Amino acid sequence: MWPAIISALGGVAVASASRPRDPKEKKPIKTAVAIGIGGLFAYGLYKLTSKELKEAIQKRKNKKLYDKEQDPKVKLSYPASQYITWADKIEDAFNVNFLDFTDEDAIYSIMRKLKTNNDWLELNKAYGLRSYYSASPTYLFGKDINMVKTLQEELDTSEKNKVNAILKSKGITYKI
Repeated sequence: MWPAIISALGGVAVASASRPRDPKEKKPIKTAVAIGIGGLFAYGLYKLTSKELKEAIQKRKNKKLYDKEQDPKVKLSYPASQYITWADKIEDAFNVNFLDFTDEDAIYSIMRKLKTNNDWLELNKAYGLRSYYSASPTYLFGKDINMVKTLQEELDTSEKNKVNAILKSKGITYKI
Protein backbone atom coordinates (compact mmCIF):
# COMPACT_ATOMS: atom_id res chain seq x y z
CA MET A 1 0.00 0.00 0.00
CA TRP A 2 2.74 2.49 0.90
CA PRO A 3 4.59 2.04 -2.39
CA ALA A 4 1.35 2.83 -4.23
CA ILE A 5 0.80 6.01 -2.17
CA ILE A 6 4.40 7.13 -2.62
CA SER A 7 4.35 6.51 -6.37
CA ALA A 8 1.00 8.32 -6.67
CA LEU A 9 2.41 11.32 -4.82
CA GLY A 10 5.51 11.18 -6.99
CA GLY A 11 3.33 11.08 -10.06
CA VAL A 12 1.38 14.14 -8.88
CA ALA A 13 4.65 15.97 -8.24
CA VAL A 14 5.99 15.07 -11.71
CA ALA A 15 2.74 16.06 -13.39
CA SER A 16 2.70 19.29 -11.44
CA ALA A 17 6.31 20.07 -12.31
CA SER A 18 5.85 19.33 -16.01
CA ARG A 19 2.83 21.55 -16.51
CA PRO A 20 3.57 25.12 -17.68
CA ARG A 21 3.21 27.80 -14.98
CA ASP A 22 1.06 30.86 -15.34
CA PRO A 23 3.21 33.91 -14.41
CA LYS A 24 0.19 35.48 -12.67
CA GLU A 25 -0.37 32.40 -10.51
CA LYS A 26 0.11 32.95 -6.76
CA LYS A 27 2.89 31.01 -5.06
CA PRO A 28 1.68 30.52 -1.49
CA ILE A 29 4.60 28.32 -0.42
CA LYS A 30 7.21 30.83 -1.52
CA THR A 31 5.23 33.61 0.15
CA ALA A 32 4.96 31.63 3.39
CA VAL A 33 8.69 30.84 3.33
CA ALA A 34 9.55 34.50 2.70
CA ILE A 35 7.28 35.62 5.55
CA GLY A 36 8.82 32.97 7.82
CA ILE A 37 12.37 34.08 7.01
CA GLY A 38 11.38 37.71 7.52
CA GLY A 39 9.78 36.84 10.86
CA LEU A 40 12.89 34.95 12.00
CA PHE A 41 15.08 37.87 10.96
CA ALA A 42 12.88 40.34 12.85
CA TYR A 43 12.84 38.11 15.95
CA GLY A 44 16.63 37.75 15.84
CA LEU A 45 17.03 41.51 15.51
CA TYR A 46 14.64 42.03 18.42
CA LYS A 47 16.61 39.58 20.60
CA LEU A 48 19.87 41.37 19.77
CA THR A 49 18.58 44.86 20.50
CA SER A 50 15.87 44.40 23.12
CA LYS A 51 18.20 44.49 26.15
CA GLU A 52 19.93 47.66 24.97
CA LEU A 53 16.58 49.22 24.12
CA LYS A 54 15.14 48.40 27.57
CA GLU A 55 18.26 49.81 29.25
CA ALA A 56 18.05 53.01 27.21
CA ILE A 57 14.39 53.47 28.11
CA GLN A 58 15.10 52.79 31.80
CA LYS A 59 18.03 55.23 31.81
CA ARG A 60 15.81 57.91 30.29
CA LYS A 61 13.11 57.28 32.93
CA ASN A 62 15.67 57.32 35.74
CA LYS A 63 17.27 60.51 34.45
CA LYS A 64 13.91 62.24 34.39
CA LEU A 65 13.14 60.98 37.88
CA TYR A 66 16.51 62.04 39.32
CA ASP A 67 16.39 65.40 37.55
CA LYS A 68 12.89 65.97 38.92
CA GLU A 69 13.97 65.15 42.49
CA GLN A 70 17.23 67.09 42.43
CA ASP A 71 17.17 70.51 43.99
CA PRO A 72 18.33 72.97 41.31
CA LYS A 73 19.51 75.42 43.98
CA VAL A 74 22.02 72.91 45.39
CA LYS A 75 25.07 72.15 43.25
CA LEU A 76 26.72 68.77 43.16
CA SER A 77 29.66 68.47 45.54
CA TYR A 78 31.85 66.65 42.99
CA PRO A 79 32.23 66.40 39.20
CA ALA A 80 29.92 63.91 37.45
CA SER A 81 32.82 61.57 36.68
CA GLN A 82 33.44 61.12 40.42
CA TYR A 83 29.99 59.62 40.92
CA ILE A 84 30.63 57.15 38.09
CA THR A 85 33.90 56.12 39.76
CA TRP A 86 32.12 55.64 43.09
CA ALA A 87 29.36 53.63 41.42
CA ASP A 88 32.01 51.35 39.91
CA LYS A 89 33.69 50.98 43.32
CA ILE A 90 30.37 50.07 44.93
CA GLU A 91 29.83 47.41 42.29
CA ASP A 92 33.38 46.13 42.90
CA ALA A 93 32.64 45.98 46.65
CA PHE A 94 29.99 43.36 45.92
CA ASN A 95 32.39 41.28 43.83
CA VAL A 96 35.36 40.97 46.20
CA ASN A 97 35.97 37.29 45.48
CA PHE A 98 34.35 34.01 44.64
CA LEU A 99 33.36 33.40 48.28
CA ASP A 100 30.67 36.06 47.93
CA PHE A 101 31.98 38.49 50.53
CA THR A 102 31.10 42.19 50.43
CA ASP A 103 33.55 44.98 51.22
CA GLU A 104 31.29 47.00 53.53
CA ASP A 105 34.10 49.41 54.46
CA ALA A 106 34.36 50.54 50.82
CA ILE A 107 30.62 51.21 50.78
CA TYR A 108 30.73 53.11 54.09
CA SER A 109 33.67 55.17 52.82
CA ILE A 110 31.77 56.28 49.72
CA MET A 111 28.63 57.07 51.71
CA ARG A 112 30.67 59.28 54.06
CA LYS A 113 31.80 61.38 51.08
CA LEU A 114 28.24 62.27 50.08
CA LYS A 115 27.15 65.68 51.34
CA THR A 116 23.66 66.37 49.95
CA ASN A 117 20.55 64.66 48.62
CA ASN A 118 21.70 65.68 45.15
CA ASP A 119 24.95 63.74 45.70
CA TRP A 120 22.92 60.64 46.63
CA LEU A 121 20.69 61.03 43.56
CA GLU A 122 23.68 61.55 41.28
CA LEU A 123 25.38 58.43 42.67
CA ASN A 124 22.21 56.41 42.01
CA LYS A 125 21.98 57.83 38.51
CA ALA A 126 25.62 56.97 37.84
CA TYR A 127 25.08 53.41 39.09
CA GLY A 128 22.01 52.97 36.91
CA LEU A 129 21.00 49.36 36.34
CA ARG A 130 23.76 46.80 36.62
CA SER A 131 23.81 43.04 36.42
CA TYR A 132 23.64 41.42 39.82
CA TYR A 133 24.34 37.75 40.52
CA SER A 134 23.93 35.80 43.73
CA ALA A 135 23.20 32.29 44.94
CA SER A 136 19.51 33.06 45.44
CA PRO A 137 17.17 31.66 42.76
CA THR A 138 16.08 35.17 41.77
CA TYR A 139 19.59 36.33 40.87
CA LEU A 140 21.30 33.04 40.00
CA PHE A 141 21.44 33.89 36.29
CA GLY A 142 21.77 37.62 36.86
CA LYS A 143 19.30 40.45 36.83
CA ASP A 144 19.68 44.16 36.19
CA ILE A 145 18.89 46.11 39.35
CA ASN A 146 19.68 49.56 40.74
CA MET A 147 22.10 50.48 43.53
CA VAL A 148 19.53 50.65 46.34
CA LYS A 149 18.15 47.21 45.52
CA THR A 150 21.69 45.82 45.31
CA LEU A 151 22.58 47.31 48.70
CA GLN A 152 19.42 45.81 50.15
CA GLU A 153 20.39 42.39 48.81
CA GLU A 154 24.05 42.53 49.87
CA LEU A 155 23.94 44.15 53.31
CA ASP A 156 22.44 42.66 56.43
CA THR A 157 20.22 44.70 58.76
CA SER A 158 23.03 46.10 60.93
CA GLU A 159 25.02 47.13 57.84
CA LYS A 160 21.97 48.82 56.31
CA ASN A 161 21.40 50.66 59.59
CA LYS A 162 25.02 51.85 59.53
CA VAL A 163 24.65 53.16 55.97
CA ASN A 164 21.39 54.89 56.91
CA ALA A 165 23.07 56.43 59.97
CA ILE A 166 25.90 57.77 57.79
CA LEU A 167 23.40 59.26 55.34
CA LYS A 168 21.34 60.77 58.16
CA SER A 169 24.44 62.35 59.74
CA LYS A 170 25.09 64.09 56.42
CA GLY A 171 21.54 65.44 56.27
CA ILE A 172 20.58 63.08 53.43
CA THR A 173 16.95 62.08 53.70
CA TYR A 174 17.16 58.93 51.54
CA LYS A 175 17.49 55.46 53.10
CA ILE A 176 18.18 51.98 51.88
